[in-house]
Amino acid sequence: MKWLLTLWAAALLLAVALSCTSSSPAPKPAPATAQATTPATAPNTESPETVRVKDVTFNGGVKNVTMSNDKRTYILACKPNFDSCLTPAPGKDYLLFNKGTKWKAPGAREYTTLDFLQQFSGKYSGKYQGGVENIALIPSSANTPGNIGMYWLVSWKGN
Repeated sequence: MKWLLTLWAAALLLAVALSCTSSSPAPKPAPATAQATTPATAPNTESPETVRVKDVTFNGGVKNVTMSNDKRTYILACKPNFDSCLTPAPGKDYLLFNKGTKWKAPGAREYTTLDFLQQFSGKYSGKYQGGVENIALIPSSANTPGNIGMYWLVSWKGN
């Protein structure tokens, strides 16, 4: 008798769940080979810059990561004991998110910002960064696996 009651409850929950679904079709996911670097088209958005690793060094218990593109070179730093202190892979493109980045990835419903990425990866407080901004790096290709790398900006210069 108990199993019959459990079966009836499961059927009822399934019926309620099906009746609450939207009648509009679900959006198609982006193909696995799609590049995530499609420019943002909405107003008040700033696309992330695409950068590649140039150099990785260790200095006094801090990992320094130099990332660059045709426009700029960034020197970033992170504490190796921080879970999001990742070493970017050579030859791979990464999207660089700063405090002004507001970007919608292809197929995404919401904008991706630095604040959003920090919810998953944490952030550096003033004791590490001396008041400068946090920077996030994520792989730019949908078919490149990877996590969110979190760093603080040491310096940048135009190329």
